[in-house]
Amino acid sequence: MTTIQIHGFSDASERAFGASVYIRSGNSNGKLLSQLLCSNSRVSPVKQVSILRLELCGAQLLAMLIKKVLPLLCIPIYSFHLWTDSRLVLTWLQDIPTRWNTYVANRESEIQDITSNFFWHHVASEDNPTDILSRGTGPEELWRSSHWWNGPSWLEQSEEL
Repeated sequence: MTTIQIHGFSDASERAFGASVYIRSGNSNGKLLSQLLCSNSRVSPVKQVSILRLELCGAQLLAMLIKKVLPLLCIPIYSFHLWTDSRLVLTWLQDIPTRWNTYVANRESEIQDITSNFFWHHVASEDNPTDILSRGTGPEELWRSSHWWNGPSWLEQSEEL
C-alpha cells in the first residue's frame, strides 16, 4: 500500500518570502520518493519589516498555498507536515493569537485555522528547500540548485515522519 504525505516549507529573507509544497510517497517495499508539487513567493514589502514578521508571512503563504492545493488532490493524504526554520514562528503558532500584537495575531489566527490538524516542525536553514525562493535566485543558480526540485534528500530517508 502506498502512503502519501504532504510536506510544506516556508522561509523568508529581507528580499522575499516563500513557500513550497512537496508530495512524499512511500510504498510497502520501503521506497520513499518526494517531488515538488508547487511553490509561491512574494517580494518583501518596501517598508522595512523584521525578519521574524517576514518568516510569519512565509508561514501564512504556506498555509494559503496548502489551502488552495488540498481540494485539487484526488488522493488520500496520510499526514501533513509543515516546516519553518524560525523557532519563534513555531512558538507563535503553538499559542493563542490574542497573546500577541495585532500583526502577529491576525496572521497566526489564519494559519491556525487552515493548519489546525497539521504537524509543524523546525528545519535547519541549510536543509530548507524554500531558502532558494526567499533569497532571490537567477536562472543559473536555479539550475545548479535543481536537486531541491525532488525534495530534500533527508525527506526520502526518514521513515518515521
